[in-house]
Amino acid sequence: TIRPPAFERLVDALSRFPSIGPKTAARIALWLLNQPPEASERIARAITEARQTIRRCRICFQYAEDELCPVCADPARDKSILCVVEEAVDVWSFERTGRYRGTYHVLGGAISPLDGIGPDELTVQALLERVADPAQGIAEVILATDPDTEGNATALFIADHLPRSRVKVSRLAHGLPVGGELAYSDDATLAEALAGRRIL
Repeated sequence: TIRPPAFERLVDALSRFPSIGPKTAARIALWLLNQPPEASERIARAITEARQTIRRCRICFQYAEDELCPVCADPARDKSILCVVEEAVDVWSFERTGRYRGTYHVLGGAISPLDGIGPDELTVQALLERVADPAQGIAEVILATDPDTEGNATALFIADHLPRSRVKVSRLAHGLPVGGELAYSDDATLAEALAGRRIL
């Protein structure tokens, strides 16, 4: 190849990002090379800083810079309602609606046996322990996993292991498209799905 080895290594690194193929990675690499040196240094510093300062909230597992995320640290949030989502980006989507005042639990993905992901690879056990603890005061669990095969399987698994006698379990209404992802839903659709959740 005529391309410099350092360029190939940069393209290879960029290709590891989600949804970035070799051609897009090459375009990004060329863009970086055409920027002033301080631009790429600023990007490198931002990545390093994020890796060093961002961690998982010790209660809900969404990303935060402190031990607790802003939601878990907020005394005004309704601790009796717990919304279970697959990824932190789903929390951000719900927060954009401005309609939900409860708390969250981030699973870190969905159960997918074909990909070798079972309950033990997710934060399912921490969720079950959190709900089972009477001191947490959780009265309703909203299962807001994606409405696809893996998301539905994850919701059913969790629902089967929750203490139904003490906790109401609901699932988002089907205002969301089947096979879609929460992160890409518009705010109005997400708000309607939340309002129209049903008891399982």
